[in-house]
Formats: sequence, structure tokens, C-alpha cells
Amino acid sequence: GKCAGEPIWGAASDAWGRRPVIILLCVLTAASASLSAFSPSYECFSALRLAFGFALPVDNIVIVWLLEMLPPGCRGTL
Repeated sequence: GKCAGEPIWGAASDAWGRRPVIILLCVLTAASASLSAFSPSYECFSALRLAFGFALPVDNIVIVWLLEMLPPGCRGTL
């Protein structure tokens, strides 16, 4: 899921802004992880874990968002 979600959510965060995409992915991650705990079948569990993986690129978007807050001279030193 992460391999498929990475280019999609990266482009979405460039187009719509990082904050709305981060909020959306946090909601999607929390919902899919919570629902997978109560899944009635293996197929449902697998689909929800795939959705969880699809939303997992939120970690990379947060890192980029935080790095953009640094002064330009400090960005390459971390």
C-alpha cells in the first residue's frame, strides 16, 4: 500500500498543501487501523491493512513539512 500511496499523496500534498493531506491521512490511518481490529474476515482485514499502508506515507509528508519550517541555511545540515 505504501508504494502505491507515496507518489499519489506526495503529489496531492504539493497540489493542495501539506496540512490538509496530513490531516486526511491521519484520519484514514486511524480509521483503517481501528476498523482492522474488528474485521470479521481475513479478506476484510487484508483490505483494511492495505488501506492503512496506502495512508502510511504521512510520515514522509510530515518530515518534509517540518523541514520546510527550518531556515534555508539549516535544511541540509540535519
